[in-house]
Amino acid sequence: MIVYVIGGIIGLVYGSLVAYLNAKLMENYIDKNKNEDDPMQAAKGFTRRRHLINAVAIVILCLLFKVLNQYWFPAILGALIAMTLMSYLFLYRVGKKQNDK
Repeated sequence: MIVYVIGGIIGLVYGSLVAYLNAKLMENYIDKNKNEDDPMQAAKGFTRRRHLINAVAIVILCLLFKVLNQYWFPAILGALIAMTLMSYLFLYRVGKKQNDK
């Protein structure tokens, strides 16, 4: 049981870091392209990069299969859950910050 908890925590932390990185990169991308007519179009331009970052993060976690051994399955589940939920939270904050500007 403790294996699942530790693995899940590892995954949640890893997924949250990836989501935070995505949000910061998107915020910088939008700030660079804010002089365009539609700033949300700039956000849409970053979507492919964000998905690529997520895919690379999961591949890295898959490559760590031997290192994580028994923690791998709960870690990958935790990472997927955190990347999904935290991405929504961080991107909501980025959008709100852009609307306030």
